[in-house]
Amino acid sequence: MADSTIHIVMLPWSAFGHLIPFFKLSIALAKAGVRVSFVSTPKNIQRLPKVPSTLAHLVDLVQFPLPSLDKELLPEGAEATIDIPFEKIQYLKLAYDQLQHAVKKLLIHQLPNWIICDFSPHWMADIAHEFQVKLIFYSVFSASSMTFFGPSARKAPLSPESLTVPPEWVTFPSSVAYQRHEAISFCAGANPVNASGVSDFERITKVLGASKAVLFRSCYEIEGEYLNAFQKLVGKPVIPIGLLPVDRAERGIVDECSGNIFEWLDKQASKSVVFVGFGSECKLTKDQVFEIAYGLEESELPFLWALRKPSWASNDEDSVPVGFNERTCNRGIVCMGWIPQQEILAHPSIGGSLFHSGWGSAIEALQFGHSLVLLPFIIDQPLNARFLVEKGLAIEVKRNEDGSFTRNDIATSLRQAMVLEEGKNIRINTREAATIVGNLKLHQDHYMVAFVQFLKMGTWKQICMMIPWSAFGHLIPFFKLSIALAKAGVHVSFVSTPKNIQRLPKVPSTLAHLVDLVQFPLSSLDKELLPEGAEATVDIPFEKIQYLKLAYDQLQHAVKKLLINQLPNWIICDFSPHWMADIAQEFQVKLLFYNVLSAPAMTFLGVGNRKTPISPESLTVPPEWVTFPSSVAYQRHEAITFCAGANPVNASGVSDFERVTKILGASKAVLVRSCYEIEGEYLNAFQKLVGKPVIPIGLLPVDRAERGIVDECNGNIFEWLDKQASKSVVFVGFGSELKLTKDQVFEIAYGLEESELPFLWALRKPSWANNDEDSVPVGFNERTCNRGIVCMGWIPQQEILAHPSIGGSLFHSGWGSVIETLQFVHSLVVLPFIIDQPLNARFLVEKGLAIEVKKNEDGSFTRNDIATSLRQAMVLEEGKNIRINAGEAATIVGNLKLHQDHYIAAFVQFLQNGIWKQT
Repeated sequence: MADSTIHIVMLPWSAFGHLIPFFKLSIALAKAGVRVSFVSTPKNIQRLPKVPSTLAHLVDLVQFPLPSLDKELLPEGAEATIDIPFEKIQYLKLAYDQLQHAVKKLLIHQLPNWIICDFSPHWMADIAHEFQVKLIFYSVFSASSMTFFGPSARKAPLSPESLTVPPEWVTFPSSVAYQRHEAISFCAGANPVNASGVSDFERITKVLGASKAVLFRSCYEIEGEYLNAFQKLVGKPVIPIGLLPVDRAERGIVDECSGNIFEWLDKQASKSVVFVGFGSECKLTKDQVFEIAYGLEESELPFLWALRKPSWASNDEDSVPVGFNERTCNRGIVCMGWIPQQEILAHPSIGGSLFHSGWGSAIEALQFGHSLVLLPFIIDQPLNARFLVEKGLAIEVKRNEDGSFTRNDIATSLRQAMVLEEGKNIRINTREAATIVGNLKLHQDHYMVAFVQFLKMGTWKQICMMIPWSAFGHLIPFFKLSIALAKAGVHVSFVSTPKNIQRLPKVPSTLAHLVDLVQFPLSSLDKELLPEGAEATVDIPFEKIQYLKLAYDQLQHAVKKLLINQLPNWIICDFSPHWMADIAQEFQVKLLFYNVLSAPAMTFLGVGNRKTPISPESLTVPPEWVTFPSSVAYQRHEAITFCAGANPVNASGVSDFERVTKILGASKAVLVRSCYEIEGEYLNAFQKLVGKPVIPIGLLPVDRAERGIVDECNGNIFEWLDKQASKSVVFVGFGSELKLTKDQVFEIAYGLEESELPFLWALRKPSWANNDEDSVPVGFNERTCNRGIVCMGWIPQQEILAHPSIGGSLFHSGWGSVIETLQFVHSLVVLPFIIDQPLNARFLVEKGLAIEVKKNEDGSFTRNDIATSLRQAMVLEEGKNIRINAGEAATIVGNLKLHQDHYIAAFVQFLQNGIWKQT
């Protein structure tokens, strides 16, 4: 659907190395619903690709006739650099500059939201200012070359000497610089005031200075360091719009004239053919063309050469050495004139490209995993060549000091890139690069979507600061939300202590530029209060948690300094850092409370509505504000335990009830790891209760593609699982936070034994056990070894839960574990102990998704209770509905598209405009 609020005028320079990238950006924006007016001359517009019919209503190709000059200066019909020799380009600029009057009239009638402008129309700076329309500079050069040019840092006129080494503002190792002969040639074109009266250096400086942001056809995965360096250099947003790769589905139909090319390619071995092409802008001399020809001949490799008849050749035959076609006809084709280049590059027989290293051509070649052989000539081409070699993606043809090269240089480089052992790494690297460059989803759905958000909001970089409590039942949900937001283009600063951050999963490499893991050392206390090295609840017994809170509260000073430096758009905060309410108010940063408990648990607890101190009696029945049938409440022994932890002011000086009340009161909204499909009634009830937006962010299920590789140490687990029947095994796990007594662990063990079901028990050595053997009853392992495994220590839990033999889970009903198990169609047997676990258990039973182990009034349970519940859930007829319901729930819980593309996308919209609309 078109977003009628955004209209952009595109103004490219009249060279096809500029027109095509501007056209590609226009199409990408139109796909995202943005309306585009693309301005050029009639002949140029006729030579552009066709606008897809589905986007024609969004892309308006605006034709303005190029003002005519004396034919001696600019030949009639010349509208682009392709139409004229190099020395005439100055007159094309003179004529092009006279388009400003027509463009000005267009702006009067259309008044767009933004103008996206090339380097050449320097006069757009004044026009944009006059009409108060925001200007963006779109650089069709790579970020690495523009960083080298440093238009805001270099002094004019440029000297060749200054261009032969990386500039001082590139503070990381870089080989991007000109050779002397290239620097001399560049300065000759960039410095002088030509017939137009304005040098290229002056043009780009004026447009860049007037722009609100700079766009690059780039991505952080390829040019991250250079993008960041350029942003520091210019001091304004530098926005990578993605690489705009070719969508294979959009390629044109091959006509009959080109049929023989594809017939020939179909007969060649995979990745064996070199594609050779130097485009339409690069005017090669006869010596250069002939040396390339002789080099192809000497290489003895199959080739396809796209060659346009040079101006010095009287006919097509004159374009190559005498006899060349005859000598190479058994392994090569020279194609004169137009060819379907994109289709050819995509052909599986093409394995390498010999070309000038123009940025657009580099992207096309890398998209298809070609080994690159570079022979650069003008402007940015040499800089791109150095960058691609630096990245291990290309071989550059050796040149003499005057820029000349030999046939042997061509042949040697081609053979190295295509077949020799010394080029093996190049071939591996380019195949790997193709997975990034050709990733349409990354470039359109991530980079382009982020740019469209900038166009809507006028601000770049949504920054969220995450501040979780130091318990892994909180750290992991905050981390999962950070990754989900990064996938949607939001920058996240995740704050915790060094040891906690080391224990988190790895940030995916494609999101590393968006997720900043900020480490602040935890303040030390007396070792009797808080043991050295203890940074999370998993490191200490329950009674020490009050001292961890005391140390944690001292992080507020470091967090405050971070806020001064970053000033994020939002702070997403846990219940514990109550001091964030005052800090957020001081810095006028909007605060969100991310509740890691379920919506039923939070609705039941009714923070802000219950009177303090909370009494056990008030917690054993659903509260009055739950107006629909509900069984979510504590049993008496659970209520007593909860009140003991929540009410008293502990060593930190602040009770948990006071912490959550303060955070909730200061927050603009409450986030819940939930969805309307599972917890709809409770989400609505909680929103009525708190009187502010309650935003379900989705269930953040595991993306199977992101799971880690199983190492050899765990191979035996998977070998055993592979031998079990589908959905026959019970996974047993109570996490790292829950400290079970010896009686409790032993009753679970005897219950598993009595159930006679296959099981896999993830058990950490309890503090009361001397060793692993002491952790279970004597003889337990021997009696159950034919149908069960006890895994001590770390295991790849997500991979195990996803295994098809796992059919049920016996666990504490912590909310994160509930989501993980439901995603994989497990029948749930719940044995809750602390905080929200009993409330989640009642909710799951209420939804027909779980069986809760029966407990006595004091909270104890027996082996028979365990065994009975397991058999009911896994095999007995009376548990059949549980098993059916689990299958239905998995289609919701495991729906990645629902949770990322719907719930997270809706939340990101809220972050951008501060308005929540329930969807």
